[in-house]
Amino acid sequence: MSSLIRVTDKSHNSSKLKAHLVFGVFFICLLLSTYLYPPQYLNGLRFLQESNIFKQVTGFTLLIYMLWQWRLAHTRANNIKHKIKEKIATHKWLGALAPIFILLHATDTGYGYQSVLLITFLGVLVTGLFNYHEFKFNNRWYKQTWMMIHVSLATATMLFLANHIYISYIYT
Repeated sequence: MSSLIRVTDKSHNSSKLKAHLVFGVFFICLLLSTYLYPPQYLNGLRFLQESNIFKQVTGFTLLIYMLWQWRLAHTRANNIKHKIKEKIATHKWLGALAPIFILLHATDTGYGYQSVLLITFLGVLVTGLFNYHEFKFNNRWYKQTWMMIHVSLATATMLFLANHIYISYIYT
C-alpha cells in the first residue's frame, strides 16, 4: 500500500506513508463495513446506545469534537500563522479518529435527515483524506476546489447536526 500512496515529508525530504492517513482510511472502512454488515459483537454497544444518558453523552462528545475541529478555521481566519501547523496536525488526527466517535454514538445509519447527516459527515472525512498537503498537490485550482468542498461539507454537517440536536430534544 505504501507504494500506492506516497507523500513527502519536507523535514526529512523522503517519501513515507503518514500514519493519520492510514488510520483515517482504516476507520472509515471499519465504519462503512459496520453499517453495511452489522457484526454481532456490536450488540453490547447497541444495548448501551438504548440508554438516553449514553446517547446524550456520546452526542455531546461529537458536538464538542465538531466545534473543536472548527478551531482550525478560526486560526486561519485570524491569520495566526505560528499556530496553524500545530492545529493542522491535531485536526488531521482527530479527523482520522472521527469514525470511532460516530460508531460509539450510532451503530446504524438512521432514517431521513440522519442518513443525510451521516453521509455529509463521511464526505467531510473522505475529502479530508485527499488534502492537498498529503499528496503534494500544488495546483492552485485543486487547493481552492478542495478547500471549498471540505469546508462546505463541514458547514452543512454543522447545520444538519444542529437540526439533529433540535429534533432529538423536541421529540423526547
